[in-house]
This record gives sequence, C-alpha cells and structure tokens, in this order.
Amino acid sequence: MQEETEAEVIDDEAKSASQLPKSCIIDPNWKLKILWDFYIMIVMVIAAFLTPWQLAFVDDDTEGWLAVNAATDLSFLIDLMVTFFTAFYEEKTYLLVTDKRVIARKYLRFWFWMDLISIVPIDLIVRSSSDGESIGSLAKFTRVGKLYKMVRMLRMVKMIRIVKDRKKIMANLDSMMKTNPGFERLIFFCFGFALLVHTFASVWIMLASFDDEMNWRIAFRNKYFQPSMGESIVDDYGDGDWYVVAIYFVATTVNTVGYGDLGPQNNIERFFCILLMFFGVIAFSFTTGSMGSIIASSDSAHAKLQEKLDLLKKIKMKYALSE
Repeated sequence: MQEETEAEVIDDEAKSASQLPKSCIIDPNWKLKILWDFYIMIVMVIAAFLTPWQLAFVDDDTEGWLAVNAATDLSFLIDLMVTFFTAFYEEKTYLLVTDKRVIARKYLRFWFWMDLISIVPIDLIVRSSSDGESIGSLAKFTRVGKLYKMVRMLRMVKMIRIVKDRKKIMANLDSMMKTNPGFERLIFFCFGFALLVHTFASVWIMLASFDDEMNWRIAFRNKYFQPSMGESIVDDYGDGDWYVVAIYFVATTVNTVGYGDLGPQNNIERFFCILLMFFGVIAFSFTTGSMGSIIASSDSAHAKLQEKLDLLKKIKMKYALSE
C-alpha cells in the first residue's frame, strides 16, 4: 500500500512537471523553490525587526549596517526577478498557470510595485544628492533627514506577503511541527502583534528627535531629575533602556491601560498617540475575537476526540475486547 502511495506521488509530480514549458518557468512545488521561499521568509522577518531598530537608534549607517541592508535588498531583488518566472495556481480553477505574460500581468498589478519600493534605498539616494551644491541645504534640516529616513520603513511592506501567503507558510510549518490549526493561528497572531509593538516603539523613539526642545524623552528625564545630584536617573540610559521604556509606553497604550506616567509633549507625538490608541482599540477587539475563536475550535476538537474515545471504550466493554 505504501509503495502504491509513493508511486502515485511520483506520478503526480511528473504530471505537474510535464505541464511546465521548457522556457525557464519555475514550478512552485519545486523543492529548491520551497527552500528559497523559506529563506526569503527568514530575511523578511529579520528585516522587519532590524529596520525599525535602525530607524530609532542608528543615525549614520556604519559599514556593517550597509552590508546588512545591501544583502537584504539583493535577496529581495533576486526574489523579485524569480517571481516573474514562477508559475502559480489559479484560485478558482486550481489550474497551474505557466504563461509568462499572465504571470507578469498578475505580478505587475500590485505586488511588483510593493517589492520594488521596498528595495529602493531612497535614504541613500537623498544622502548622496545632499552632498551636491543644488540641494546641499537639505542636510541642514534634521527634520527633513528624519522624514527621508522614515522612508526605509517602506521595507515593511514585504511583511504583507507573509500575511498573503500565511496559509502556505502555516502548511509548511504544520508539516515540520505537527501542530493543530488553532495553535498555528495563535503563533502567527503573537508574531504579528510583537512586530507591530516593536515597530510602534521604534517610531516613538524616533519621534523624540523631531523636536529638540520639548519631547517625551526630555519630559521623562525631567520627571526623574534629582536637584541634589544635579542629574536625572535616566542620564545613563542606553539604547536598550530607552527601548524598554518605549515598549512599556506602547504596551500600556495599546492595551488601553495608560498609567499616565509617560505621554506626548508636542503635536507630532500627540498625533502618533491618537493613531496608536485607534490601533489599540482595533487590536483589543481583534484579540478578543481571535482568542475566543481559537479556544472554541480547540475545545470543539477536544470534545470530538473525547467522544470518539468514549465510543471506543463502550465498544470494548460491550464485546469484551482485550487491549
């Protein structure tokens, strides 16, 4: 029986391969393509966490940061080109589409532009342009520099592909981890929530550099200023300490707690907090519904399993079956 199953699998793979023309079209079920998708997923996750941190704490890119960004952009660029030659399954008919023109037309509708924006180093272009005489004055305006640096956050659009392909990713994870669907949804939700909190915290730190006279970091320092010592207890704070403070603020705001010990000090920070509170309300509602659905589905699956076990016990007792 096992030999027949393996033969059927080989036959199905052969039929799938025979449907592909010999014109550099990549089968989405090809093992190397699956490994490449896993690699791109890992790169996307790393970039999604490093980019906000870089935005918050790195003013001038070092050689190490430039190398990391270049490797990430190169991986995304290769993936962009690979996508033009990768067949896909039609959602309605489940037929494998191998026509290059159809593949390109589908990709160019939306995802190509998102992928292209995510790899264009606009901040480096602006920095190199600011060295010239024509727009050299841009370098004098810190706010403009920060706004252009914010453009690097467009790299986060790559994470949208994880949301789009989450079913395929979760199917691969299920084959590796052998977890139930409810647990997979919980993992995916926790990852997304942690990523959003990390991103908001990094942006909150960056916003303090928009106003050097009054911002939340200055207010936080003054609150814990000790006149007898002539300094504040936060004067020795490093990047990690400020990151913990920002995470604390975002977490209390998103969870609608708001202790009031930390808050915005200018209009830019207030506008950000308004958006954060709107996100908190949506996230709180979504979390409640999702967790309830996950628990209900888990309880339902457990109840069905228990019902089958009880039925087997009754059959065993009725017919006096041995172990």
